[in-house]
Amino acid sequence: MGFARHSFLLTRYQQKRYFSQTPSSNGESARPLFTEELNIIYDSKCGICKLEIEFLARRDEKVNGSDSRKLRLTDIEGEDYNPNDLSNGGVSYEKGMAAIHAVKADGSVIEGVPVFGRAYDLVGLGWLFRFLEWPVMKPVATWGYEVFAKYRTFVTRGSSLEDLVKAHYEKKEACKSCNKPKN
Repeated sequence: MGFARHSFLLTRYQQKRYFSQTPSSNGESARPLFTEELNIIYDSKCGICKLEIEFLARRDEKVNGSDSRKLRLTDIEGEDYNPNDLSNGGVSYEKGMAAIHAVKADGSVIEGVPVFGRAYDLVGLGWLFRFLEWPVMKPVATWGYEVFAKYRTFVTRGSSLEDLVKAHYEKKEACKSCNKPKN
């Protein structure tokens, strides 16, 4: 049996709620999904990812203070991670493991290198990523990140993305059957 890809589908009700959170075309400001400006969805079981997130968290607290942080950090490996939560932007386990994602407070989702640029902006270090927006550097940075993301799980977790995704969904299914009430 081949590996089945899992995708995230929003119900009509969820779509209405999700899109009602985003800014309207008539200029009205929408209510933000969360108090921080950016929700970074990361893999806590990846050593490189964890170091980066810990650095950003320390820097966020130092620059913005503990009461006015700009970054929300959501572990995709957390037991309570729910892609259906609007603050997680519909980022499935598979998508989140394939590349870093972040959700802005208005509900829009960004992926890859732009996540780092935005996060570093919010912690006062945006100048470190400005050169990645140059026309010559942007494709190089994007390509470099794509190569890293493609092999990240082999290097940091010792397994392919497909195997991690398969194990994740098998574990979820096993947990569902464990929680079913017995007749």
